Amino acid sequence: MGDLSVGGIVVKITHARMVKGLHGRAAGNAVQKFLVTLNLPKIRMQLSTADGVAYSDHDVRKWLQDAGFKPQGEKWIVSDADLGHVDPSEVVDISPLDT
Repeated sequence: MGDLSVGGIVVKITHARMVKGLHGRAAGNAVQKFLVTLNLPKIRMQLSTADGVAYSDHDVRKWLQDAGFKPQGEKWIVSDADLGHVDPSEVVDISPLDT
């Protein structure tokens, strides 16, 4: 798919938006976690356009949690495997977490 680069951190994006119920990583692979700031209005607009329905903020947060994102205040914790569920243009800031 491509690379996501924010603030000098480059993450390889290997898959597109989540297909409902399909996410995760093969057993035995190391998982890198990130703390990300997302552009929620942009995600809401993209999802609403793609699905043809108006998503609320609650709907977007639920979608993100279903996609493997865990809320951390105004930011989100996500694995490298699940980061590809959002478009790189929807990521405002990203920093790696020590595992």
